[in-house]
Amino acid sequence: QVPSTTEISTGYQINPATVLKGMNLLVSEQVLEKRRGLGTFVAEGARKIILSKKQNEFANQMVPNFLKEAQALGITKEELVKIIEGGFLK
Repeated sequence: QVPSTTEISTGYQINPATVLKGMNLLVSEQVLEKRRGLGTFVAEGARKIILSKKQNEFANQMVPNFLKEAQALGITKEELVKIIEGGFLK
């Protein structure tokens, strides 16, 4: 179960409307689910949904910028592969 909108807004000194908007967004993305009379809970599979969204964001936003910067610096594909492999081995 997640804390109530009031608990979150008080604890973090955030406008309650902002908290409600964020929680409703998470409900619409099926990360949270509201149970009438019980409260709001983390949905089953929420971690998978969030991870998938972050992976897509990485592939569609960060990787193209990374590749563009590497090209601007004159880094070859082979050099880039070595850099990446080196980073995974650390």
